[in-house]
Amino acid sequence: MRKSLVLAIAALSTAGLAALVPAAANAGTQVNVNLTGGALSITEPAAAVTLSGSVNVGTVLTQNLGSTTVSDARGTLAGWTVTAKTSGNLVGSGSNSISLGTAIVGGPLNLVTGAVTPNGASLLGGVAAGAGGSLNPNAAITVAAGALGFGGGSFSYNPTLTFTVPANTVADNYSTVVTQTVA
Repeated sequence: MRKSLVLAIAALSTAGLAALVPAAANAGTQVNVNLTGGALSITEPAAAVTLSGSVNVGTVLTQNLGSTTVSDARGTLAGWTVTAKTSGNLVGSGSNSISLGTAIVGGPLNLVTGAVTPNGASLLGGVAAGAGGSLNPNAAITVAAGALGFGGGSFSYNPTLTFTVPANTVADNYSTVVTQTVA
């Protein structure tokens, strides 16, 4: 009887220990998210812009350049800067031209960025309009920038152009090309 009692106690003890030890937890399912980077790009206005007015010295003509969009899908948050230059001076018919100068201040054709707005779920933090300045073929002006650690997504702005008629300007139709570059 003693042997049966010992076996019965041993059996109860084993069952009791099993109740105290929790069952093994499910290991779960691993989830992997693989993201690839895209490109840094800029979309400039396609339509030509015309500033019209009098040839009177000091007359200021103003017009919006059109909406520009910068998209940074690289996935690096390396930051970016948009700059702008012209293809040359303002050229009219024959030998008529208007010098745009060589510096980012003091020229007759100026660009002001205006407000930069985020598109979709993009965050504006760390993204700002540049100082703008005088457009010319020699020195690029800063139009907008995304700081290091920011600027992922898509952002738009609609810069304003102003042209101040310089002295000794001949009435004519003048043109140049403004190119914005993002890097």
